[in-house]
Amino acid sequence: MRHRTVFIDESGDLGFSLRSSKHFTVVALVSPDPTTLERIPKRVRSRKLKKSLRRKPELKFYNSSPDVRRMVLRMIAEVTGTRIFCLIVEKHRTPDPPHPDSIELYQHACGTLLRGVMKSERIDGDLQIVLDARRGNRKADLNLEAHLRSEIASECCSLGLIPPSRIRVSRYDSHSSGGLQVADFIAGAVRRKYEEGDDSYYRILLPLITREESIAH
Repeated sequence: MRHRTVFIDESGDLGFSLRSSKHFTVVALVSPDPTTLERIPKRVRSRKLKKSLRRKPELKFYNSSPDVRRMVLRMIAEVTGTRIFCLIVEKHRTPDPPHPDSIELYQHACGTLLRGVMKSERIDGDLQIVLDARRGNRKADLNLEAHLRSEIASECCSLGLIPPSRIRVSRYDSHSSGGLQVADFIAGAVRRKYEEGDDSYYRILLPLITREESIAH
């Protein structure tokens, strides 16, 4: 049976004002070997970071040096069987409301990613989905989980596939999950390509990118 772990993280904001980011990126990092991915931040700290930086609770793309960014991304690329799925939201920013509902947009992005995962991975064993913990909105968390389960079931049905034998949705603070930390580096690298026109980090990941979609809002 094919078991997979999926780490989902994002880069950018869900706002649509003129001060908001032009793009919002969500990525799914899929692997049969999540343990190796989880260990990457610790390996980077032991090799590269000064003692003062090792005390930081987590590694983040936005405040890491170019050298650390490249090291993390190259370590990800070395993990056998790893796949990356990307969704880029191109935002039509406007000074005046109404704007799209941010919770619904995030649900849609995550659901679209997981549909792509089911098309490519053919998962009939356990599927563990790991998300960054979001504070203060338990109802939204439950709605998201129900939406993801529904999207997975619908995609499997439409493709005539056996669905995962068990789906587990977990939420962690990113500082306690190395897998979410490396997914943050992927999301940052992909958004940097679209937001700033710098694809230097993106190119490191290109061999792993199985599916990349853009939607406009």
